[in-house]
Amino acid sequence: MSIKRQEKLDQVLNQLLKSYREHSEIELIGSVELPAKDSIIRLVDDILVVLYPGLIRQESFDHLNLPYLAGQKLVSILERLELYTEQVLCWKYSQEGDNCHDNQQFGEQIEQITFSFLEYLPSLRETLALDVEAIL
Repeated sequence: MSIKRQEKLDQVLNQLLKSYREHSEIELIGSVELPAKDSIIRLVDDILVVLYPGLIRQESFDHLNLPYLAGQKLVSILERLELYTEQVLCWKYSQEGDNCHDNQQFGEQIEQITFSFLEYLPSLRETLALDVEAIL
């Protein structure tokens, strides 16, 4: 890399570093970890597979393996939902100056939020089925 090019790159880097110090509200560095965008997208994709088995991803669902495949997906969704809910709640607590793990009911709070969502999935399927019927 030429010296002039290196100097220009150093200038840009220094300006970015200055911007990081001046605008910490638009970054998350050295803080509580949040779920990655790609992880959330994969989670939503798996939720769609549970809502629309065989339609979203070309996985071979049949009446024999459906309970096992759906159960496996549901366990995977549960575990990721719990992890991502914990990460988001810990981040929220940290924004308020608290530590999430100091809260005695933190685990119960995560479980309640997660199962509230999962328990909604069957009724969501009912609503989706009605929407499809209305379109047809």
